[in-house]
Formats: sequence, C-alpha cells, structure tokens
Amino acid sequence: MEQVTLTRKELYDLVWAEPLSRLAKRYKISDNGLRKICKRMNIPIPAMGHWQKIQYNKKVTIIKLPETDITIHTFWLKEIINILWRLLLLVLKAFFVRI
Repeated sequence: MEQVTLTRKELYDLVWAEPLSRLAKRYKISDNGLRKICKRMNIPIPAMGHWQKIQYNKKVTIIKLPETDITIHTFWLKEIINILWRLLLLVLKAFFVRI
C-alpha cells in the first residue's frame, strides 16, 4: 500500500472539503481511523449533519484550524518513550538469555 504524507493544514482542508467516509475510502482507511488521526493532530471535523445542511443550503459553521498545541508533541513523545521501552526490554532479554 502506498504511503501518503499530508501536512496538518492539507488534512484539515480535505476534511472540510468532503465527508470523512469518502476521504477514508480514497485513502483506504476506516472513517473511524481517519477521525482518530484528526483528533490526535487536533484537527476539528465537521459536526454531524454538516453535509446535509450544505446539501439543503442551510447555514453551517466551519471551525478554524487551531494553532499547533502541546498535545501533538506529547503524543509523539509518548510514542517515542514506548518504543524505547520496548527496545530496552528486548536488549535485557537478549542479555539475560546469554548468561
């Protein structure tokens, strides 16, 4: 499967341009997975009924993209710590198996 890299702004623009279900099919992931990615990157998503309101020419509210905040960096820091912890456990297992 081909890896796609998008900036936070690009993903925000895509999410507000068409429904998550359609985007998810295009990128071959679940719409829930796409929703989780947006949450992790602090990207607001359209409220339920957003696309129906547009279809019937009703007023919709588009939430602006917030500035990058500490939660994104905290997420990546937790991931790095988790990876390092697993590596440490592997090294310790390998060391004690030799003894």
